[in-house]
Amino acid sequence: MDIRPAAADPERVRYGFDPVKVIQRNRTHLLQAAFIAMRAFRLAGMPSQGLPAVGSFDDWSRRVRDLVYWLTLYDVSEAFRRNKAEDPRRQADASLLAALHQHFGTSPIKGADVIAVHERAAAPHSASTPAERALHDALDDAFGSRGVNAKLNAKLFGHWARRVKGAHNGGFILEAQHDPATNANVITVRRT
Repeated sequence: MDIRPAAADPERVRYGFDPVKVIQRNRTHLLQAAFIAMRAFRLAGMPSQGLPAVGSFDDWSRRVRDLVYWLTLYDVSEAFRRNKAEDPRRQADASLLAALHQHFGTSPIKGADVIAVHERAAAPHSASTPAERALHDALDDAFGSRGVNAKLNAKLFGHWARRVKGAHNGGFILEAQHDPATNANVITVRRT
């Protein structure tokens, strides 16, 4: 039996049978198979498979991940990495962080600064720089689906910044601090 999903989104797959009923009907046999596999792994000394750590999930990694790899030579955490790498929203966020860093460096910026660059690069016959055009394109990619319904503005950009604040993405991290003098958030993007 192959435990690897046959689809990129296995949670959305519709089966021609009721998986819950199949599991209930075969519960005893499935549990026996699981217990046999776990016992065999323990009797073999629970050999470490030498897989790189996954966060702070040491117990899960030793008991489940190593067992699955021992049985199948498939690292279930590989799917975590692949899903992140293939996530279009995460890719758009990473591109926008890179474009912000390319244009502004580590200088503190406000949402209004970003919107001004976007508008300047969008203007007809604009003499915008390559960094401004790259930022414009990254903003369009990140906010494209919302662009039809709402014009990109500092508030919309601020919502995005709050969502990605502190997340490591594409080798960058966005940091934000509130400036009480202007009642605005000041953003910096730096390499991680």
